[in-house]
Amino acid sequence: MAVDDSVIDRVGKRLRCTWSWYSGRWKKVVNGQNLLVIVLTINDKAIPIHLLFCSKQGCKNTDKPSLLLSMLTKLKAEFKKHDLDITTIPITMDSRGCF
Repeated sequence: MAVDDSVIDRVGKRLRCTWSWYSGRWKKVVNGQNLLVIVLTINDKAIPIHLLFCSKQGCKNTDKPSLLLSMLTKLKAEFKKHDLDITTIPITMDSRGCF
């Protein structure tokens, strides 16, 4: 499994959850949506299994480590319903220190 913190840059003015975020892709601050994504890779196929739009900065619930723990807890419970233990699957994360 891989965890990524990504910014999708947007130009629209009426979209929700847009804010100024640093984009590693553009190496500058852009107006966009910040996503926290968990992807499961099986035989070179990337399967997004959880995606969360992060709120704009300064609001409550923007603590990404807490959001990630919540996402993983929900996934663990969902997988357990099908007798699958995801705690045995290694997790890689973005190396830029977003968490």
